[in-house]
Amino acid sequence: MLGIFNPNSAKTYYNLAHKQRLWLCAKSTMNDPLLKMRDISEEFMKFLSSATAALLIGTASIVAASAVPTEAYAQKKKGKKDKKGDDANAEPKASKGYAKVYGGAAAALEAGEPQAIKSSIQILKEASKTEADQYFTSRYQFIAARKSKDVSAQVQSLKELIANPVTPPKTLTTFRSELALLAFNELKDYQLAATHFQELYRSSGANHSLAFNAGLAFSRINDHKNAILWTNKAIDAQTAAGQAVSEAWQSTKRNNWYNAISPLRKDAYTDSLLNINYLRLLRVTDNMRFPSLFADYAEFGARFPSEVIATFDEGFASGIISKTDISFSELYSEAKRNAREINAKLSADEKDAANSPKGFLAMIAGDNLASTGQHARAIKMYELALQKGNIAGRDGVDQSDKVRLDLARAKIASGDKAGAKAEFAKLTNPKTKSLVEYWNLFLDTES
Repeated sequence: MLGIFNPNSAKTYYNLAHKQRLWLCAKSTMNDPLLKMRDISEEFMKFLSSATAALLIGTASIVAASAVPTEAYAQKKKGKKDKKGDDANAEPKASKGYAKVYGGAAAALEAGEPQAIKSSIQILKEASKTEADQYFTSRYQFIAARKSKDVSAQVQSLKELIANPVTPPKTLTTFRSELALLAFNELKDYQLAATHFQELYRSSGANHSLAFNAGLAFSRINDHKNAILWTNKAIDAQTAAGQAVSEAWQSTKRNNWYNAISPLRKDAYTDSLLNINYLRLLRVTDNMRFPSLFADYAEFGARFPSEVIATFDEGFASGIISKTDISFSELYSEAKRNAREINAKLSADEKDAANSPKGFLAMIAGDNLASTGQHARAIKMYELALQKGNIAGRDGVDQSDKVRLDLARAKIASGDKAGAKAEFAKLTNPKTKSLVEYWNLFLDTES
């Protein structure tokens, strides 16, 4: 049976023993190519945006700027201004002693003589007496390392230039851009890349391409929350600027959510409370990608038949599931039968809940109302259930956490974001920690 398992068949899915089914679900998730969409297309691998590219300078222009102005330095020491005035982006002025040895080093660099360049670097280091001297030495090392394609040396030099307080702001942006690009494409140090793309974003006036690059870097190290935050920040900024958001960016946004939720759902697969809520997160982030997800929704959301119907309608419309598949057709029909029965006695359920000394019936009434989209009435029932307490079924398990989650969800649906967050804050059970964090993230970035 394992060899012929088809995750796209609800019938096969339901006929498997639970242990086999759980293993296959995990296996299907691990082999899912969409889960690996962190490896974005080649155009993003080369991804330095046009805004970032405009900040870069080539080796030739760095070399051309390598001469050390000594007269300007002397004027500054005497308290005089140079012709350009106090330009914040003007190059720093090297000390006289340093300037004397720099000419020979520049000639060695221009000639491209490796041994002479290596000796020149040591001479410049020894001659560096000020932060300005060190700036020119680090820049010299960067140019030499770029010529020899020594990535590690380039990175080290760029770090020194970025840390140097006399590096001009405009040039600092250039060096930071270079470092972010090298970290991402060459070193595969995505944390380093993300750090510098964030700094570039902040210093650039919130350029959305840089925010997207930061999100892309975070996705490579499975920092899903930051990947979501920064990708959404990029999309929001682009939308606010009146620009169309590309499908590639929208796809990256969806993938970030899928990559975050799928492993959590796999780990909590046998917990119906967590599973249905993770499925709901997949649904609201447009990530119901596979027929097996709809089969799970029908199982774990059985207490919410109208919600199952709405979810299946979306699946039928997208073509992910089909009414011609007898398994899904049967599940759909069953949900409709259950919904009709529930809808016929909603008012009676509310009366029973009000008259019961326990909160359990109020929880059931809240579920039924929420399932039909009557969120205001559902909120009242969930609040009544918490007020009455004693929310335990026949198994004796307290369901207060479930009621809090459903109350928060009903408040989200009714537009009460602050109220939903207040309910989430009351959930202290460790098992709901990640779920609550992602619902809050959804509220912060998507709703």
